[in-house]
Amino acid sequence: MVWPYEAALDEAALTASAELACAELLLGGTTAILDMGTVHHTDAVFAAAERSGIRATIGKAMMDAPDPHIPPGLRESTQASLDQAEALIARWHGAAAGRLRYAYAPRFVLSCTDELLREVADEARQRGLRIHTHASESTGEIALVRQRFGKDNIAVLDDFGLLGDHCCVAHCVHVSDDERRLLAARGAHVCHCPSSNLKLASESARSPSWSPPASPSRSAPTVRRATTTSTACSSSGSPRCSTSTAPARAPCPPPTWSGWRPSVARLPSAWPTGSARSRSVSAAT
Repeated sequence: MVWPYEAALDEAALTASAELACAELLLGGTTAILDMGTVHHTDAVFAAAERSGIRATIGKAMMDAPDPHIPPGLRESTQASLDQAEALIARWHGAAAGRLRYAYAPRFVLSCTDELLREVADEARQRGLRIHTHASESTGEIALVRQRFGKDNIAVLDDFGLLGDHCCVAHCVHVSDDERRLLAARGAHVCHCPSSNLKLASESARSPSWSPPASPSRSAPTVRRATTTSTACSSSGSPRCSTSTAPARAPCPPPTWSGWRPSVARLPSAWPTGSARSRSVSAAT
């Protein structure tokens, strides 16, 4: 149900969705996000973030797998996916005085070819960019990953060279102790999203139980909580949860509201305490 709806979104719909998401995020106190858009119209998402004043690291979803279940509106070739990412990097990475950044966003291993995953790993390291991907959100997904690769999600990501301190892995609801140790050894970050997981009835990441695994030199992977799939990533350290955080960066100007208004939704004049919730520009994996 998610992919056909997502494939039907045009540029105007993405613009409206992104503007509303930024408004609700800022009203809820979230000023920095890591967001995976959809396959197309990522310029519209960046432009909305630029107008809102929010600090955002955004990437286009990458989906080049020859999967018949992927709607035509979300299908792309390997080269087209890489070329579009390169063009977005040129236009948006470091824009708005450094407030906007790009992250490569291969959706998850099942939606990508081996070639694309390897190219993303190489390009991200060469360019010094983050990687934002999804993994281990549901047991069905894990079964398909094992069927295709003969191993678990996190090990697959590592085989393709994607893991590292520049990599943020969303969800990680169902991960083994070995996978947690591997995440920690590579310094990767975990961004979990209870609201998305509950919507899909896929349970929720057990982040409080992510105590440092047995390892002579590394602590547990950093775990961050977000209210939607627009997740926030952090610097390394012991596990802890937060709804609003971001990696340490050079200071940027605070959000500027002057001259900017959502193009569709009219926000209430008195927003009830605690009722604001951020909405994701893109749907869950």
